[in-house]
Amino acid sequence: MDYWIGDATLAPPELDTHFSEQIWRLPRTWLSYKTIAAAPVPNWHPDTTLWLGSFNNLGKITPATLQLWAQILHALPEARLLLKNKELGDAGNRQRILSELATHDIAAARVDLQPGSAWADYMAEHDRLDIALDPIAAHGGGTSTCDALWMGVPVMHLEGEQVGARFSASLLQAIGRNEWIAHSPAEYVEKTVALARDVTLREQLRNTQREAMAHSPLCDARGLAHALENAYSAMFEHWLSTPSHSIRSH
Repeated sequence: MDYWIGDATLAPPELDTHFSEQIWRLPRTWLSYKTIAAAPVPNWHPDTTLWLGSFNNLGKITPATLQLWAQILHALPEARLLLKNKELGDAGNRQRILSELATHDIAAARVDLQPGSAWADYMAEHDRLDIALDPIAAHGGGTSTCDALWMGVPVMHLEGEQVGARFSASLLQAIGRNEWIAHSPAEYVEKTVALARDVTLREQLRNTQREAMAHSPLCDARGLAHALENAYSAMFEHWLSTPSHSIRSH
């Protein structure tokens, strides 16, 4: 394989050594989210309990992620943690999460672990979230980040040092929300706490974020197709310019 296609946020030059291929950076985010007209209309209302959470699969929710989320819960005594994914239908998985959080002095009463559900119910349950927390370290959210944003939920992301930990950074940048990208664990906590305190902003987001996202590069499939067409043409032109790859007539 000659090329690996990404963008400057997903794979900046400092990650070039991670690849055997040449990175081809598109001038926009590397993917497009298909807007879903059938998704329920956001119906979130602020409450005295602040719900933080993630609907990512359990494999992404590492001990390091839970430790950082516990720091946020300690900084926000009114907050509780909501996790939802199909793996939490298993009692052993639920106990593992509760035991890990208990080592950081987070009581089980502050945690709600929900199994997976039908798509419409899964989307509607985003109304319970005040802020979505992207997992840290090796693998962050992709589709789950987009789904949360589509439901008007702000997503807090810690930009990592490898591609798998930078997906959400590319998505957030594409909708103009760089302020939700943290560059250190301390900043991740600080930004989450500040956003939690800004109820007015979060109310506004529920009413405006879907429309803004629909008109952003993240939902511009045609723009992505054009960017890829230009990339493929440029790659081919480069191939033609290489003497060893010249086209021979038969």
